[in-house]
Amino acid sequence: MVVELFSSAFCGPCRSARAVLTEAVRLVPRARLTEVDVAEEPARGRAAGITSTPTVLVRTDDGTEVFRSTGTPSLAQALAALARATPPAEAGAGAGEVPWARRMTPAAVVFDLDGTLLDHPAATLAGLRGWVGSLGLECTAEVEAAWAAAEERHFRAWREGEIGFAEQRRRRLRDVLPLLGVPVGDDAALDAMFTGGFLRAYERAWAAYDDVGEALEAVRAAGLRTAVLTNGPREQQNAKIEAIGLTGRLGPVLTAEELGVAKPRPEAFLAACERLGVAPGRTLHVGDEHAVDVLGARAAGLRAVHLDRSGTGPAGEGARITTLLELAAHLAADPAPPA
Repeated sequence: MVVELFSSAFCGPCRSARAVLTEAVRLVPRARLTEVDVAEEPARGRAAGITSTPTVLVRTDDGTEVFRSTGTPSLAQALAALARATPPAEAGAGAGEVPWARRMTPAAVVFDLDGTLLDHPAATLAGLRGWVGSLGLECTAEVEAAWAAAEERHFRAWREGEIGFAEQRRRRLRDVLPLLGVPVGDDAALDAMFTGGFLRAYERAWAAYDDVGEALEAVRAAGLRTAVLTNGPREQQNAKIEAIGLTGRLGPVLTAEELGVAKPRPEAFLAACERLGVAPGRTLHVGDEHAVDVLGARAAGLRAVHLDRSGTGPAGEGARITTLLELAAHLAADPAPPA
């Protein structure tokens, strides 16, 4: 892959861009950096559509442009662009994983929260059964399946920016209340029912997985920085961290609400890397949702491990664990292949 820096003499931002790109290429040895002075080679500048300096282009091996930036890119942006320009992963690597990232020793581990550190499925089921029981009704298998489907569908719509957070909660109720024979009220009534009913019972059931403590100790012993990157509201997600006894045992808790962008968008992962001060290629993300936590992280240039607690994840995933007790094996760089 090729990184092209279009620069000009006596350009302070050009010097800054050169320093960033030099570091990016050092971290990604297969990338090649070239610099074009537009005053000395105006034809090349015109051919590339350059109107100001510095301008940075990243191309794949076949010449396809995957990134263009005017001004000085951050190191995170440069590494994410190189991840997009990298050919498909080598055999045995996870889907979407870039080979050079696997050969870098991690400096930080970013954890997902729900389904990774906190047993969200168990808490959700307990919360649903507790709330339905408080209504004097039976929580049937049909209701449980409908709630799970509604949560997945409407939370995804929120994550993709189609609806607000409160609205995804209301839509869950609108899907499930008819199955219970309970009238569907207006927005205010639905909000009160969700927070005073399901949410209260859900919060009482919050608990960490049994493997969390030992896994965090392994990460601490390896001298790695940590963070939590989670899709959800800031207040609730921080309350979860406190409720399951992890306050002070992890680095910053970054939520989609405060970042203004949710996983699997690359910007969310890159924000975590920038907060930690660690390049994406030296950051390992761990999460339970393959499409969101694993493919999303890799698209941003991070390493990623799929925590497949249920054993139902993609069969071809190379970086897969079924318990956080297996995470320690992924806290080192993979050896380089034979020359």
